[in-house]
Amino acid sequence: MVFRTCMQTTYRPRITFQDTNVVGNVYFLTFFRWQAECRDEWLREHRPEIWDAIRAGESPLVLTQWSTRFDDPFGATVGDDIQVSMAIDGSEGEGGEGCVSATIARLSDKGLETIASGSMRFMNAQQCFPHQHELPRGPCYEFTAKCSPKTDLNPLDLLAWQGKCRELFLADHAPDALRRVANRQLALQTTSASLEIHDLLPLFIDEVRVEMRLQAIKCGQMSVHFDYFARADEGEMRFATGSQRMSSKRCCETGIYPCPLPDDILHALESFTGSKALLEKIGSILAFNDSS
Repeated sequence: MVFRTCMQTTYRPRITFQDTNVVGNVYFLTFFRWQAECRDEWLREHRPEIWDAIRAGESPLVLTQWSTRFDDPFGATVGDDIQVSMAIDGSEGEGGEGCVSATIARLSDKGLETIASGSMRFMNAQQCFPHQHELPRGPCYEFTAKCSPKTDLNPLDLLAWQGKCRELFLADHAPDALRRVANRQLALQTTSASLEIHDLLPLFIDEVRVEMRLQAIKCGQMSVHFDYFARADEGEMRFATGSQRMSSKRCCETGIYPCPLPDDILHALESFTGSKALLEKIGSILAFNDSS
């Protein structure tokens, strides 16, 4: 048994400076962590037998899908009063799936203001994973993480590596944009992020390679796709995919406003794009920037 059908709970995280990025907004990964903490709090309090079985490795619960959409362009910051509300809806019986939906809201004088919403899907480890569809491949930027055989990877690690891959790409190929981010002149706001796990990992993994490639682009927005490959003695296998959507914002004293993607990011994306349609869109945005 995974979860009893339909249960709701709330969680009140406390924001600290380590939860925020350089412009003072809560980092996208923190929203995922809050959801995991809310789920774990509910299990410890309401289903201790399941919590103990998971911790003992007797009934592993595998997350297969996790996504979050960020609704408020300003997100959250230190001092905000945050409430995570979670609805847990699971199937009875061995091997049943568990579905979790979450709403993250800011408490203010006006009441609860939704700033993000997310969902998780779990299945028992004995179940078959969903069929993974092959996506068109093309030029990509790579990030490689070394793994300890004694450390189990968790979904937060995989989501964190999306951020590292994205930020290393900027450091390597668009350092001026990264400097503007650090100086609080530019914000690359994550508006949505997702992770889908397609297969169980081998017991011992030497490293994980993350490939990032451009998926879609507009004047001030871009979407990137991630492929995760595990390297072990048995060879290399793709075990997960992910995606992020980001928007470009200009930061100034009066607030944060939408703006076109900077030229250096666009030129960097050209080097890792094999799609003629995407290259044409990049070219049109560069022409628009030149005329502005």
